[in-house]
Amino acid sequence: MNWKNHIEQISHKLSVACFMIRNLTHTLNTNILRMVYFAYFQPIFQYGIILGGNSTRAHQVFKQQKRVIRIMTGAGPRCSCRNLFKKLNILPVPSRYILSLMLFLIENQQDFLTSAYVHDFDTRNKNHLYLPALSLSCVQKGVLHSGEKNL
Repeated sequence: MNWKNHIEQISHKLSVACFMIRNLTHTLNTNILRMVYFAYFQPIFQYGIILGGNSTRAHQVFKQQKRVIRIMTGAGPRCSCRNLFKKLNILPVPSRYILSLMLFLIENQQDFLTSAYVHDFDTRNKNHLYLPALSLSCVQKGVLHSGEKNL
């Protein structure tokens, strides 16, 4: 599965949102810019993040996010964003992907097998999710298998 078109569409929309936030930095303070970020920027990249967040092109969205964070805080283009994310209390795209994946697993626990269901042995890992052996890499990179691995 190729997420190239989806990522390109998202990147264009994020560029528009970045331009809007850049224009608002002259008139609004950081707290209001943060609200604009959560209202306009984050929903764009949040859409479909569970499906496309593991793609090879997801770093493009992360770059856009770092650009907006630098604009909101007035930092230079080569400034590290690690402390800026902490200061604004915003999750980076990779962390947001993991959070969305974990929330998906918690909401859909009934759809996954545990080790206790697969065999009758009373082991200490009986409540862990069962990961079947898969040979296809496209299935291994999928949402269900990635989520089970991370949980």
